[in-house]
Amino acid sequence: MSPLSSYTLEAPDLSSSRAQTDAGDDSTETATPPRLGTPEQSTLDSLLRAVQATNERVDKVKCSHSIQIVGLQGQLSEARGDATNLRNEMALDRLAMEAVQKDIGAIHGSIVYLKGCIARLAVESFSSAAMPVTAQPAAARTVVPERAPAPEGPRMPVPDSAADATLMDRLLATGGNLDLLADRLLQGQKQQLLEKLKKHPIGAALTLDVVIRQPAATNGCS
Repeated sequence: MSPLSSYTLEAPDLSSSRAQTDAGDDSTETATPPRLGTPEQSTLDSLLRAVQATNERVDKVKCSHSIQIVGLQGQLSEARGDATNLRNEMALDRLAMEAVQKDIGAIHGSIVYLKGCIARLAVESFSSAAMPVTAQPAAARTVVPERAPAPEGPRMPVPDSAADATLMDRLLATGGNLDLLADRLLQGQKQQLLEKLKKHPIGAALTLDVVIRQPAATNGCS
């Protein structure tokens, strides 16, 4: 028997070597995560913190802008309400102004009417004062007894310069009472008429309180 026969030829295990090769390839292809304390991990942490800080700032800005928008909306609503109230007040002011203008027109009409009445009374008083003595026959001359003046209501204080006062001043002095103003104007005309009659030649024979014109009786006697 030859010495080579004592040795057994064994084939190499290719499957185990192939498995080791594959395992080596897989280990090289898989990325190894960075370890704690390495520069790569520090960079990632700083980037993460920066992103988180940016997100927080964005959230704060959004919240602040939302609050400002709500406040502006409230101010806009209040401004609209104020504008509506102002328009309503202006409309009421226009109505009040129109009413005041109507009242002023009515007062002017009353003043014109009073001026016409005063002018008519003045013409009548002067025409009566200028009537000739011969127009009244001797038989028609009668003495009219003086009568007690009728009681008058309370009078408002008259200004000292009543003679120079305008009609509006006299109206204001009576407190806006047109009846009292007319009575005072008539009283003033009456006093002027009596003064003129007293100075007239017939004033010595007559004592007059009220002069009544009777055209029909005068014409019949003449």
